[in-house]
Formats: sequence, C-alpha cells, structure tokens
Amino acid sequence: MCLLVYKTLNGLSPEYLSDLIDLRQPKMENMDLKDDRDLTKLKAKHGPGVKEVTKSAFSVAAPIVWNRLPIYIRTSPSVELFNSRLKTYFFSLAYHLLFKYSSRVF
Repeated sequence: MCLLVYKTLNGLSPEYLSDLIDLRQPKMENMDLKDDRDLTKLKAKHGPGVKEVTKSAFSVAAPIVWNRLPIYIRTSPSVELFNSRLKTYFFSLAYHLLFKYSSRVF
C-alpha cells in the first residue's frame, strides 16, 4: 500500500488512485509543519452507518499508513530509494520487536 501511495503522489499510478487520496493543505498559521506531504482522509460518501469493510478501503487506509511513515521515507526522491528505505524501516521494526521479546526468554 505504501508503494501505491508513493507512486500516486508522484504521478506514477493510474489516475483513479489519485482521486481517492488528497494532500492536506497547511493553514497559514501552521506554516512550520514538519511535512507538507501528509494525506488527509476523504469524507465518506455514504451515510452515517460506516461499515467495517469501509475502514479497509484504500481512501481510508492509505492516509493512515502513509502518515505513520517517517518523513525521510515519504520524501524519497525515487521509487528505488523509497523501496529500499521502506524495507529497511520495516525490517528494523520487526528486528527490534523480535530482539526485545527474545531477550526476555534468555
């Protein structure tokens, strides 16, 4: 999903995906934002009864996943570097958790 969002923001994906996500526009009083590439969730097009399936829709899940990535990954200048940084980041998260819990056993 992260790669799809990256490609969408950089014009490398089908147009229908760019219709599902939107960039947050910084307010004038908040111009010192860390990153101007935060995504905002689109308003639901359905009624007030949001179904559980809707939460896994690309337009809902993509901004959540994207905004949780560190800024140095989101601002990667190429797809190759983005993939490399993303894999390293996820590996370090998994390794850290594995090491943390395995050290308790010994």
